[in-house]
Amino acid sequence: MKSIDGDIVIVLDSGPYVSIGASGVLRVNLKVFGKQAHSAYPFLGENAIYNAAKVIQFLEHLGHVAERTFVSRYKAPEHYDGVPLRLNATMISAGIAGNVIPGVVDILVDVRTIPECDNDCAWQWIAENLLSFAEKNNIRISVEKNALMRPWVSEGDHAKRFAEIVQRVTGEPQDVFVELGGTDGVHFADRMPVVQFGPMRPENNIHGKNEFVYLKDVEMVQRVVEELLRSGI
Repeated sequence: MKSIDGDIVIVLDSGPYVSIGASGVLRVNLKVFGKQAHSAYPFLGENAIYNAAKVIQFLEHLGHVAERTFVSRYKAPEHYDGVPLRLNATMISAGIAGNVIPGVVDILVDVRTIPECDNDCAWQWIAENLLSFAEKNNIRISVEKNALMRPWVSEGDHAKRFAEIVQRVTGEPQDVFVELGGTDGVHFADRMPVVQFGPMRPENNIHGKNEFVYLKDVEMVQRVVEELLRSGI
């Protein structure tokens, strides 16, 4: 995508509002260790699942702390006032057989970062807290960073002009937000203006079973694009 250049990028993978940025994506690969043993002899092992249960509870607590502690000055499109740092345990894997006490549990932690606390900032804070918790509770862990997408914001007059176009089409006043998720705008924001508008609403069950969009919203996006092409920006 680095070879693509232009006057402006319009990302349509968004909700029915104007946004000028998106959260970053950081993944933390977390291993929680125990000692593998036959399940008939639990006194010979250390169950990594029980250790992981304590770590997962701490991760839930840490997620709540992150949302209160690291809050962006940019508005969120829903639920939050400002876009916060968020983290969630999203995948877990353990065990090799029903009669074996597992010696390791793998946990994937998905982190959504903000311009004020980017991937490096979030990684340092999360890793320090996890390692401190593990040490205090005599739990052996390892943490590994996997940064997938940086947080970004595209500021400038283009956002105001695009919001005016959306308002003409929808008849509703428009504010400007930063996305809670990540978008393809990250691939362009370093060299051209980016704005976002699309058909995704909270009730569309995004990334859930039977995800959908309303046809009326697809048609609305079409009208916005048509008006943009007619009027320029």
